Amino acid sequence: MIETKRCETHCREPPTDCEFGPWSDWEGIHGGAACGSDEENQKIRHREITTPVDLNGGVACTGETKETAGCECAREQDCELSDWSAWGECSVSCGMGQKVRTKSILQSALNGGTPCEGDLQEVDACENSETDEELKFDSGGSCPVSVDCEW
Repeated sequence: MIETKRCETHCREPPTDCEFGPWSDWEGIHGGAACGSDEENQKIRHREITTPVDLNGGVACTGETKETAGCECAREQDCELSDWSAWGECSVSCGMGQKVRTKSILQSALNGGTPCEGDLQEVDACENSETDEELKFDSGGSCPVSVDCEW
């Protein structure tokens, strides 16, 4: 019977298992603060492998060295209104009527931003006076009749 025994050699280092270092702080993809500016909607962090390249038979690292995530921070967004539209047509073709112009909300206030303030619709009086040369249909809609707005 032959018996063998492992001998310690000086040419081989003991096995070393791979280890990761700690995660870095989150930062913006473009190098700025994470989620701090209009162009930062992604964030990234990284970690390094802290063990030597030669593991001498130890367990290799498995896992990520970089992570990316969407920003979770809520940035304030102020309300933004459009300019006034052009005035609409007068509501009547003869006499006193009204006309309307409007604004629309381009961006609603978000996350504590300044809310929208002011009117979104404005109404003003208007007057149309047609001459009796202009023709209108009578109430039945069949025959054109002359209309004179001068009362």
